[in-house]
Amino acid sequence: MGHGTWHAWRAGGALERLAETDHVVFDKTRTLTEGVPRLIDNGVDLDRLAIAAALASRSRHPYSQAIAAAGRLRNAPAVSLDQPQASITARP
Repeated sequence: MGHGTWHAWRAGGALERLAETDHVVFDKTRTLTEGVPRLIDNGVDLDRLAIAAALASRSRHPYSQAIAAAGRLRNAPAVSLDQPQASITARP
């Protein structure tokens, strides 16, 4: 914890576990990572998450896999991508 840095702890047990820590590894942006991307809860509704998860499930990219996993974890409704009349339009 560097000089002038403020940290918030969500769980009371985090400080106890930190006291038992021997090593801490930071990535190049000076953040703690788990080594695997994951989607945090950002308020996306389940219908949109379902579409994104269905599209992402066909990719091997780590970010796509994180989106697909979030859809499964949040029980997003199944979306079929095999419908020829279905389309998705990106907006800025």
